[in-house]
Amino acid sequence: MKVALLSAALLGGPLAVPVSDRVPHLNVESLCKATVADDKANGIVLGQSLEQCMSDETDAQQQFVVLWPANAGPVRDRCEAEVTSIT
Repeated sequence: MKVALLSAALLGGPLAVPVSDRVPHLNVESLCKATVADDKANGIVLGQSLEQCMSDETDAQQQFVVLWPANAGPVRDRCEAEVTSIT
């Protein structure tokens, strides 16, 4: 899911945030905890565990660190603006 979000963010979005040379760090633990809680509250039995979510997010962060500097400033701006608007 996060890879899809990253891909969507890289392909489009508003240019509103200044270029950041550093890779943004997101608090994925709170996102994973909320996702697990939502799954439980909605009775989703086959939902992702906290450990699985954190593992997926760690893997995505490792890929992200490689991709970030390989993209132009405007692409990084759109990506960061998209992601920070939903967290």
